[in-house]
Amino acid sequence: MTHELKQMLYYGMGLFLMKGVSFLMLPVVANALSAEQFGQLDLWLSVLNIGSILVGFGLTEALYKQWGDSQPDQRNELISTATLQQAKIASYGFIVYLFASVAANHLLPQLNPVQLALASATLLVSALINIPLSWLRLQDSAGTFFLLTSGKALTQAAATFAFLHAGWGVTGILLSGFITSALLAIALILLQHRNIRWQWRAEKGRALVKYGWPLMCSGVLLFVAAGAERWILAATVGLAELAQYALAMQLAMIIAIACEPLTLWWFPKRFQMLKNADGEKRTARMGELVSHFCLWMVLLLSTVTPWLISELLPQRYSTVISILPWLALGMAFKQMSHLLNIGCYSGERPNIVFKINLVMAMIALTLFSAMSLWLGLQGVVITFVMLYALRALVFVRVSQGLLRLPYRFHLLIIHSLLVAATLFAGFTTGVMLLLCVGQTLAFFAWLLATTHELKLFSRPVKLALEAE
Repeated sequence: MTHELKQMLYYGMGLFLMKGVSFLMLPVVANALSAEQFGQLDLWLSVLNIGSILVGFGLTEALYKQWGDSQPDQRNELISTATLQQAKIASYGFIVYLFASVAANHLLPQLNPVQLALASATLLVSALINIPLSWLRLQDSAGTFFLLTSGKALTQAAATFAFLHAGWGVTGILLSGFITSALLAIALILLQHRNIRWQWRAEKGRALVKYGWPLMCSGVLLFVAAGAERWILAATVGLAELAQYALAMQLAMIIAIACEPLTLWWFPKRFQMLKNADGEKRTARMGELVSHFCLWMVLLLSTVTPWLISELLPQRYSTVISILPWLALGMAFKQMSHLLNIGCYSGERPNIVFKINLVMAMIALTLFSAMSLWLGLQGVVITFVMLYALRALVFVRVSQGLLRLPYRFHLLIIHSLLVAATLFAGFTTGVMLLLCVGQTLAFFAWLLATTHELKLFSRPVKLALEAE
């Protein structure tokens, strides 16, 4: 087995264990909480998502870019500077929290201060996790990555189950997240301490921040484009309807999760791959490979999950069955916008990413607000699909203008239209299963042809990457 496949196997096993535990816990959480409490939990999760973007400050992507541009003897200094820079930003975040908590007590007296403290503490601790985990991926230490992240997932699931059984509700779920994040952060910092020499180079820190700043702003705008709709739904149709959307979105996230074994290996390496012989063609095929896989997953989810939802979740979540396929298609488009945009990151500062996300955020706020008032939950689902289809088209167009790669767009367009047409048709489960099998055979035939053409996972690729 090649080195790359071993790495992806570790990532795949880790994600299968982590997300498998997470999805096994989903019925437990859904049954333990009322629909309103589940909606409240989703709002806290959206706070954690936007907060992680702010404290992360785009340093992970900045690290990948500088790692690809640096020489091996410069990388110890780079990783130690990045870790210390992230800790510095987390300390600023703690100061912001102190002021924000005082303001929240006066302006939002109904807000649970314990839940606010737990969410904020989890954010600040999680900031110390990002760079060390990225370092493990850059070092091809997928085995260690697997042990640490899987251990966190299992511990968090056990703690969540215990706290829910004790009747702690949403507070217990947030507490389990904080405890396990703190334990993982301690383990990672100790591991780094044993393996790197701590160095601080101010100019490298500034360069990381300079590259990461527009990405952080872009991430905030991306959250507005797909994240703020939860707050709009809560305000327009209530927490019970938000719970339907939140649960369907968590299931649609299976598409992003299924891609991660490959992207966890590829994203840190893609700038290196681009520089190698035949690098542009290899990079294009990798993006195509995962994009086709995302579309294949849409049909698979639409076939399998209705039965699972009926069997495992309370009747109050029946609406999830009808909206999940469309959210899955929107999620596939979202992943494609990330996979086919490497040209937008090829410069010294990815300002174009910020500009695109700014425009998309303004469109999203307008459409989500209008469509939720007009059509309620269905309007938000329609907007989600249209928004990310548009976002994928814009990113591809701009990326190709900055760095033209030999993508085979006609195949992606045909595949997208076939999946969308299948969802519109509303076939029976038996027909959907036959279509899913046919698409599976076609996808694997394409995969075999592409890997044979470019030897994507062959030993020469590994040697070429190491030579850089």
